[in-house]
Parts: sequence; structure tokens; C-alpha cells
Amino acid sequence: DRGHGLVDRQRCEQSLRMLQLLRRRNRPHARRGRERRSGREIVEQQHSRPVRELLAQARGVDFTVFPDLGRSIRPVSDLRALLRLYQFMRRERPSIVHTHTAKAGALGRIAARLARVPVVIHTYHGHVLSGYFSPSASLFFRGIERALARATDVLLTVSESVRDDLVRLGVSRPDRVRVLPLGLDLAPLALP
Repeated sequence: DRGHGLVDRQRCEQSLRMLQLLRRRNRPHARRGRERRSGREIVEQQHSRPVRELLAQARGVDFTVFPDLGRSIRPVSDLRALLRLYQFMRRERPSIVHTHTAKAGALGRIAARLARVPVVIHTYHGHVLSGYFSPSASLFFRGIERALARATDVLLTVSESVRDDLVRLGVSRPDRVRVLPLGLDLAPLALP
């Protein structure tokens, strides 16, 4: 309840549906699934059955392939992926869409806004907004990310340095970006 800050937890658990949208590197197609108990949706790009998929299926997640959600920019495939994501979101009606990675984040956030999903979240696990592409291409992609950031309810980063980069590069204001650090203590693994 946005007005009072009070939420009926039982009602939310029964009605809240979340779509996770990400693209895994070096894997040729996307899959989606819904955890039956919580209504959580997962869309992931992959070609083999990694442990993550097997564990998810053990919890009741069924996957469907979205083959057009590829890494490379291919206007026809990207438009087809955007249309299929939009149709999926209109049919499934998620309460939240949470995107990860550049391509899944761009297409997923556009589809979510077109489908009128109430809450759109994007997590930056890193970025290629400077030093990866030519200066003109970097400027172009920063402009796209800036527009997408304005259409996103919550911007998350996995570290303060990624947040600082996004602010420095003009993607978003500091007050719009939240840091959600890795949930593992890596200190025991540090080299002496």
C-alpha cells in the first residue's frame, strides 16, 4: 500500500508475480519459468541445463525458450523478442519485472512499460558504457541507458563503484541508484 506503508503480507504473497529477465553470456537462447508457489517468473538465456535450471525446476519452475533474445544487436530478432516479451507480460501480468544485463534490460524494460507492469527494476552487474565501444557508440549507448533509467522505478548496482560510474557517466542521479552488494562474504577467499 503506497499510501500508508502498510501491506497485507498474505494477500501480497498470493498475488505478487515477479518476472526475472536476464541474458547469460555465451548461451544462444532464453528460457522462462514460473515458480508455482510464489508466482516468480524467471527468463534466462541459455543452451544447456546448468545447475541453476535444475535447481529451479526442482522448485517448480517451468522454462520456455525465447530464442530471439540474443546478445548481438539484430534489429529484426530484437523487435521480435520485444514483441514476444510484451505479449508474455500482457498475458502473465507480472507485478514486478526485474531485468539484468544490457540487452535483456533494454528490451525487458521497454516491454514492461508497454505492458504497464507496475514496478520495473534493473540491476547493473557492471557496464560497457565507457572504454568498450568507440567514443560515439559509447555516447549512443549511454543515451539509451539514460532514457531507460528514467523509465525504471528502481536502479540497483552490485557495488558502489558501479553506482559511481553510472552517476559519473550521466546515466542517473545518485539518489535514484541503490547498491545491493553481493550476499556472500568473500573476505575468506582474499589472497594474502
